[in-house]
Order: sequence, then structure tokens, then C-alpha cells
Amino acid sequence: MEKKTGSQQKGTIILATVKGDVHDIGKNLVDIILSNNGYKVVNLGIKQSGDVIIRSAEEHHADAIGLSGLLVKSTLEMKYVIQELERQKLAYPVICGGAALTRKYVEDDLRREYSNAVFYGEDAFAGLHVMEDLASDGSKKESRLQDGRTVKEYAKATAVDEEEGPVFSERSPVVTDAPNIPTPPFWGVRVIKDYDLRELFQYINDTALFKNQWQLKTALQEDYARLVEEKYRPIKKKLEEDIIAAGWFEPKVVYGYFPAQGDGNDIVVYDPKEPGEQSPKSSSASPSPPKRRTPSLHLRLLRRPVLRQNGCPRPLSSYHRPQSLRRNPAPLRVRRIHPLPLSPRPKRRDGRSPRRVPSQKDARRARNLRRRLPAYP
Repeated sequence: MEKKTGSQQKGTIILATVKGDVHDIGKNLVDIILSNNGYKVVNLGIKQSGDVIIRSAEEHHADAIGLSGLLVKSTLEMKYVIQELERQKLAYPVICGGAALTRKYVEDDLRREYSNAVFYGEDAFAGLHVMEDLASDGSKKESRLQDGRTVKEYAKATAVDEEEGPVFSERSPVVTDAPNIPTPPFWGVRVIKDYDLRELFQYINDTALFKNQWQLKTALQEDYARLVEEKYRPIKKKLEEDIIAAGWFEPKVVYGYFPAQGDGNDIVVYDPKEPGEQSPKSSSASPSPPKRRTPSLHLRLLRRPVLRQNGCPRPLSSYHRPQSLRRNPAPLRVRRIHPLPLSPRPKRRDGRSPRRVPSQKDARRARNLRRRLPAYP
């Protein structure tokens, strides 16, 4: 690829591997392609935080920001950067690329977090095509930006069990109502603020702190133990005292208890103060039940189902299941057990047939045969 020369560059892009990720082969390839096509590329390198990326974009008057990462946790770091851009009300188009990303995550989840454009860079040349449109004038640029702002709805995948097929939402007949539902100490939300920091500091993982964050690398275990006791642990102790004295760290925890019921694949959460009012929940159509399947014991199916009045869920406080609606525990279906087909084997030299041991191929044949035959109660 020959480098295009010219006195004026087409545009500027900030490239960075997000915080916590050290993979940059794909990012460097994008750097080469964009640079050879007349764009100014500011490559920040690996493990870059959102503040550094945004500050560099403002300093260089960037036309776009490119975020890269290979790890699954890098997808969350990209979301944090986009959320920070939205919080500061900045309008940089963002191109996200990496092995852990999917088009659905970028064009659905990430675009919901940002009022400006977010693009999915599935390969090195996808970023080039986006930059060509962003660097152009007129309707082509506006069309590309509008496309990057549009949230695209993707169908939710249906959970499938390897043996039995789709997972359905009916409550298992072997599950009955819990005889004694524990009463929580309170209903609603509570906040805990008054924490003893010295007690919290005891839960810090020193190994992860010293080796991963402070980069303590030694070849011998004796040297590691000596450095920890002589240098790193005193530094950690001094930092803890400075944090307590300056009041830099104020931990808070929010937790609560809420009444809830199951409604198919959804969980209905009620307001403790207004038992008749339910919180918003996702509504998804459930497939029709299969003719035969084993009882499901998923956690969402262990909750008591919602009874409805005029199409609306009845609140938990007035929940009394009528006798006519009680489900009798049906006997479990029993699968027909078929003999395992055995393939012939050659006889031994003494003329006797060896004892036949089923092989993986025999088991696979038997399993396929059982699937084709119906079950009987």
C-alpha cells in the first residue's frame, strides 16, 4: 500500500486501546491504513483511560475517536468512555473495534448511551470507510452520522437446551409453593455510609495489588516476600492512613428488599409502599409449550406465578391462589429405554467372541434413535 502524500490531511482520529487491555495489533494495523490514506492518526497506545482519550481528542481537535480492545471487559471500558463523552456533552463520533465486540452490542447497547454517532469497526478497512464519510462534506457526512445515531433493534436469542430444545417459561409441575417464605428485616431501600475504612482495607487483595497494579515482578519467591515486607506493604499502610486522614474515600452501599413474583420469563417487582404498582419489566412473547419435555428447575420458575385481574397482575399482598387454580403434581414423563445397538466385532484367535463394550459411536446411534421415537407416560 503506497502512502498518499499531500499538503493537507483529510482528518484527525485518536486511536487507543482502552484501560486494562494490552492488545494493539489490530489498532496498529488501523493506524497504518489510515495514515497511508492521508489521515492524521494520534496513537495513544495501550491501557488508556477515558480521561486521557477525551483530553487528547480535545487537544488535537479530533474528527473521531477510535477505541480498541480484545478482552471481554474492554467492551465495558468502551461503554464507560462513551458515557463520559455523553456526560460532558461532547460530540465526537466513536469507532469501536475488537474481537470481543459484536455489531448488536455496538449498534444497540452502546448507541443507547450516546447522543452522537457510534460505529462498529468489524475490520481495519471498516474504520477507513467511516473516516472517508466523516471527512467528506455535504449529505454523505450527515447520512453517516445519522446512521451512527440510529439504535438498531436486534431479535433476542431464544435459550436452547442441547438435549431438549428451546427453554420455555411454564412453571415446573414438580415445584410447589414454599411453605415458609422468610420475612425481610425491612421493605424498600437503605443506604449504609458509616464504614470503618481500616476494616475495609483488610479485604484488599495484596497479591493482585502488588503484582498486577504496582507491577512487582521478581523471579524468586524469597525476593518477592522480602520486597513486600520491606517496601510495598509499608507504602500501602501509609496510603491507607493518608486516605483516612484526608477523607478521600467515602464508601456507600445501597441495598433493599422488594416483593416479587414470576410472570413467565419475567420477574414482576412491586413497590413496597404501593403493592398494586409494579416496576417496569421487559415483556417478551413466550413460545408455545412443547408436547414433551423434562420439568424445568430454573430460578425464575421457582417463584409463585402472577394471577391476573382484568389483564393486570394482582399485587403480592392480596395473593391467594384459588383451589381451582392449584396445579396437581403430574407424574414425570418416562422415556422409553431402548436396547443399545452394538456393531459386530471380529472374533478372537481362540474362536470366542470378546465381551462387547459400547463405543461412542454406539451411544450416538442409540441417542439419535431415542430422539426419533415418542415417549409414553
